[in-house]
Amino acid sequence: GTVIISELSPVAFYGDCTTAPYVTAFAALHAANDTEVQYRWVRDGVPADPMTATVRAGGMVQLQSAYWTRAEATDGTIKLEVLNHDKPSPQATSRIVCN
Repeated sequence: GTVIISELSPVAFYGDCTTAPYVTAFAALHAANDTEVQYRWVRDGVPADPMTATVRAGGMVQLQSAYWTRAEATDGTIKLEVLNHDKPSPQATSRIVCN
C-alpha cells in the first residue's frame, strides 16, 4: 500500500537555554482505512524504537513524537521513517532559539 506523509512539523523551542532545550514534532499520514503503518522517529540521527499506528476512517492518522532534549542549544533534525509499505521518510529541522 501507499503511505503519504502530508505533514512533518517540528515545534521550535524558544526560551532560556541554561538547561537542555526540549522539542517535539507532529506528522500526518494518509493511507487506505485500516492500514497498519510501522514507523519510527529519528532524532539527530538516532532512531527511536519502532511503533505501529492504524489508519482509521477518513484515511488519516496524526502522530506526535515524544519530547526529547538536546544537550546542545543548536538546531537539530527530526525524521519520520515509515518502515513498511513504500517507506517515505521526510526530514525537517528542529529549531532552537535561545534568549
